Amino acid sequence: MKKVTAMIERSDDGTFGIYMDDYSLSYGILGDGTTLEEALDDYYNSYEEMKQYYKEVNKEFTEVAFTFKYDYESSSPSYNAEAPLLLEFANRQYKYLCAV
Repeated sequence: MKKVTAMIERSDDGTFGIYMDDYSLSYGILGDGTTLEEALDDYYNSYEEMKQYYKEVNKEFTEVAFTFKYDYESSSPSYNAEAPLLLEFANRQYKYLCAV
């Protein structure tokens, strides 16, 4: 299974965005939300919808494993201090979902 980095951003209005930082795949995944949990849910939902779409059109889908990183450069500097806690939460939630 291919490993992919998913970047977490936090904008000036406090909302979150998550995107894949890998352009070698034939698809991309995005998620957003007013909280990190909402953004992660949207991100995972987008991944599952993409997988389903590829199945419907009979196209090969590359399964990936995510590692989350915080995008310090594009995130609002006022939120960067909480980045370690956000990353811990995102990676812990992902490990839990993989185990279920």
